[in-house]
Amino acid sequence: MFMRIEAATSKRQPNRGIKSILWMTALVLVTHHGAVAAPDEFANIECNDRPLLLECLERQDAAREQIRGLRLTMEWQQSGALEEGSNQSLQTTSEGVTELLGLESLRLQSSVRTTTVHSEAKVQSLTETCVLSSDFFLYGVQPSEQKGTVQQFDFSTFSDLDERGKALHNGTMGQDILRYGYGDGVSTLHRHLSVHQDVNRLLVERQDDGLIRVARFSPATSDPKLPDCEWHIDPARDWLIVRTINRDFDGSILSDLTVDVEKTSQGIWFPMGFTRNGGGTLLTARLTQVDVNPELSSEDFAWQAFGHRLEGYRGFRKSLDGQVSNFIVENGVPIAGAAECGVQ
Repeated sequence: MFMRIEAATSKRQPNRGIKSILWMTALVLVTHHGAVAAPDEFANIECNDRPLLLECLERQDAAREQIRGLRLTMEWQQSGALEEGSNQSLQTTSEGVTELLGLESLRLQSSVRTTTVHSEAKVQSLTETCVLSSDFFLYGVQPSEQKGTVQQFDFSTFSDLDERGKALHNGTMGQDILRYGYGDGVSTLHRHLSVHQDVNRLLVERQDDGLIRVARFSPATSDPKLPDCEWHIDPARDWLIVRTINRDFDGSILSDLTVDVEKTSQGIWFPMGFTRNGGGTLLTARLTQVDVNPELSSEDFAWQAFGHRLEGYRGFRKSLDGQVSNFIVENGVPIAGAAECGVQ
């Protein structure tokens, strides 16, 4: 679910670079973690300072638990060479504005508009909207100057979604802005250590600048003394990760990501933006408006909340009993009986 960030800097797959930005904005608040388990959870990790490592994990989890919901607007821009294999690389600059509203673990709204300008002056635009409520998952895409399709899946628990619904859900919800403050750019630091503890060794050290550096050494790296990933943690800012460096097997830097951390009006340290340089691309994002733990209600996640943005869309609805029906969005609500749009 959280592995799609690598697409953001891939030079061999130009379209995925744009899609990763859409995914990045979708899941701002869902992945909550409880307290770190007993120390033997990481018994297989070779680490020089296990108590300090566990303290980092515990502090990060505690900081994340403060965030129960939010409203935010994020502006982002990506530029760089996104294509190889031709005489002239495709220089692309893309930017967008994301509006996102979240509550608890199964409520989400996001609407993203992406406009990409190519070197040949071609313009591509895409709007992606999703709503995840307590009983339905809605997904819609509108290409430039065209009406897209809306897909609605009813569910009582996530396991009720069919394979297509789960795939769309995972693709849409694959990125989490909080990971840039709490995680490692692929998954949360806690989860990463849980998955890879059998093959990696870690060096944890306090630096002169006050940050804590966690360096990971992989047996696949050509130089065993060179870490393939580094996390820099700031205890003064709620133990958030403020920089992450990823290296290839030969030691070259794949990406260098820095996070801007600020204290909100609620007194909570929060990742307000980031810059990521790597793979021939530069990605920057900044939260222009953010309200942590606002008062939200179930009405914020009803069809009507985003319905008018989907005006004229044709779509289908798959109910819990597997029945499929077609509709068209009129006056912000789905009206049954629309022409066939097809279930892909």
